[in-house]
Amino acid sequence: MTLPVAAAHLAGFARLLRSTGFGNVPEQTVTFLDAVRLLGPRSMTDIREAALATLAPQPDRHREFEALFRAWFWGDAVAAADGKDDEETQVKEDGGGREELPVPEESFPAGEMASSTETLAAGSFRTKTLT
Repeated sequence: MTLPVAAAHLAGFARLLRSTGFGNVPEQTVTFLDAVRLLGPRSMTDIREAALATLAPQPDRHREFEALFRAWFWGDAVAAADGKDDEETQVKEDGGGREELPVPEESFPAGEMASSTETLAAGSFRTKTLT
């Protein structure tokens, strides 16, 4: 079975996490795809929140997760992900929540760049209502 391009890209992020030692299982990838579909997504923040909720990185690995997310979806370079900083150990601040990542100025509304095949495939993701 071949996934649509957008779904394959999302699933690729879950595989990237698995390959870098994040403990997620295939069922979490399916849940991640479902969560993104349910959210719209209206923005990259929706995709990020769906990934955080379903792929569940450990709190001590959120920084690495964020770097991998930005590298996969935005093309940012990834620093060495060995869990150690080059400088002295920094004290974590108890911010009480997640920090919002700045969105690059160049953004594309969802579907604007979709091919006709991708647009047609999107219809298969919509839920059908029973009457």
